[in-house]
Amino acid sequence: MPESDCDEFRRVLTAVLDGSGTLEAAKGRMLHLIACEDCGDWFCAQEIADPSNADLQGKQSAFAELFYELARDAPPEPPSEMEIAMRDTRDASDRDVDATVERFLAKHPSLAPEAFGIDMTKFTHATFFCAVDAVNMLLCRIGDAAPGATYSLNEDGAVFLEGEPAVKAEAVRREIGRFIAGTRIVPEEEKVEDLVEAIQLDAAWRDDETCAKLAKWIVAAVSLKSDLLRNFHLIDTFVGRLIVLERVKRGTSPPTALDLWKE
Repeated sequence: MPESDCDEFRRVLTAVLDGSGTLEAAKGRMLHLIACEDCGDWFCAQEIADPSNADLQGKQSAFAELFYELARDAPPEPPSEMEIAMRDTRDASDRDVDATVERFLAKHPSLAPEAFGIDMTKFTHATFFCAVDAVNMLLCRIGDAAPGATYSLNEDGAVFLEGEPAVKAEAVRREIGRFIAGTRIVPEEEKVEDLVEAIQLDAAWRDDETCAKLAKWIVAAVSLKSDLLRNFHLIDTFVGRLIVLERVKRGTSPPTALDLWKE
């Protein structure tokens, strides 16, 4: 049976990754990788045979670099009807989140962004939603390994598990930054048309000062609305600077994360 394009691509790349093939032999298959979503997913899931082998690591990195170069140069395909519909749905959802958070802030003047020194010329209101979601997801990951524990969140971002340090403040603020990158208002001079480049710029973006302010805002917000973190409930506060939480079990029809901002 003749070898399919997918089979040939995967055979050639596997040879590169296990050291039996050359990068030159694989380069001719790059256009297939750009065109085939299944092989793209397969490529991203691959690991080199010997992670300690610097030569193989170099081959994999060079191959990935070549792929991104070709992907950037490839002419964009017009969006399909499905893609247009999905984009419109996403845009509508983003607007709903932004409007919901804006109404929530209007109801709670003590949580106004300016009270925390957060510059709203640089961020949409959805930033607050994403920051809360970031901390909720991080606590969930910790909780999976420590069921039944109590969690403390300090206003600097540090997380404690049963009173013991669990996650440093810097790491929590970095996680907040990762979640809010897509909600910032990008200045005109920083905007790029290329999607790959835009994603890379978002991944490299840092604003540690705002992330620290958001960590403090989250403590104040949860002190005011005890269930704002979707999977956790407030059980105690200490001088408004540290909150103690417990994980909660939701019923069969739990509220969405956004629902909690509407109550």
